[in-house]
Formats: sequence, structure tokens, C-alpha cells
Amino acid sequence: MAKRHCAILLVILATGCYRWGPLPGAGLAHPEKEELERVTVWLRDSTEFELDDAAITSDSIVGLQRGTPARLAIARSDIARVETQNADPFLTFVTGALVAVVSLLFLAMTQPRT
Repeated sequence: MAKRHCAILLVILATGCYRWGPLPGAGLAHPEKEELERVTVWLRDSTEFELDDAAITSDSIVGLQRGTPARLAIARSDIARVETQNADPFLTFVTGALVAVVSLLFLAMTQPRT
């Protein structure tokens, strides 16, 4: 039972290294192509799209719409906001420290007592 709880905790902690944050305005200002692994795009009418393997070009954002095999292109003039996942250094540090503590506790609990 303890192994299962530790495994679940480690998975939860591993997802804590990233956070969603707005793509800086400068990220949309470049005319050259920029590729991002995963983005969330909000249109001016509040419609939200999640795109994988997205590319930001001078006139649009193109990517695979999450949950479907469809490729989607959105005109930049229709976009109100873009967010992407970024590594958070503080959360990564805290996650590493918690994993170390949990690992030591797990080892202490599973050692045979003499």
C-alpha cells in the first residue's frame, strides 16, 4: 500500500514542474516562425483551443487540435491571448526536494528492523 501511495505522489510531483503562462507579447511580434510544443489560444469571442506542435508565423498559429487529428490554423488577428507551458524553476526545485524526502521516507519504512 505504501509503494502505491509513493508512486502516486511521485507522479503528482512530477507534473508540478510546469505551469501555464502567457506567451510574452514579443513572442507574437516576431515575423519569423516559432515552434511550440503545446499552446492554448483564446479568440476574441472567448473560444478556446488547445494545440499541440504549434507554429506561430507572421499571420497565423497552426497546430494539431488537441483531442482530434485535425490541423487548425487561426489568424493572428482573431487571437486575444496565447498561453504555453513553461518550466518553473522554483516548482522544479521544490519538486526535487519533495521527491528526495519522500524517497528517504520510503526507504526508511521499507528497511527491515533489526
